[in-house]
Amino acid sequence: MTSAMASVVTLSIALPYLLPYIDILAEKMEEMRKPVISPLASFYLKYVNKARAKTEKYSRKYGFLGLTIFIAIPLPATGIWTGTIGAHLLGIPKKQTVTASILGGAISALIMFAATYPLIELIS
Repeated sequence: MTSAMASVVTLSIALPYLLPYIDILAEKMEEMRKPVISPLASFYLKYVNKARAKTEKYSRKYGFLGLTIFIAIPLPATGIWTGTIGAHLLGIPKKQTVTASILGGAISALIMFAATYPLIELIS
């Protein structure tokens, strides 16, 4: 349980600060004017900006709570990685993303611990 919580905290703090470099990299790639790279970078930047503009009012209203719940659900394709990428794409502030990631990751770890603990006790 300790290692799970350590990884929750580490990912929750590191990812929101590393993901903005994707946008910086895409901007640099767009400036390169290469036949394949520049159009892909332009597509990415247009898509992200359009998604942010379209969902801005929803991410302001439900951003923290929605992100926390999304990360807390222990299912495939949910969790800290996906939640942080989604928060970045939707423009949710870093402080909210870090707090929601830590809280949601801890809830998810506790749910999985509660679900598996009886099995572990039964086996041992």
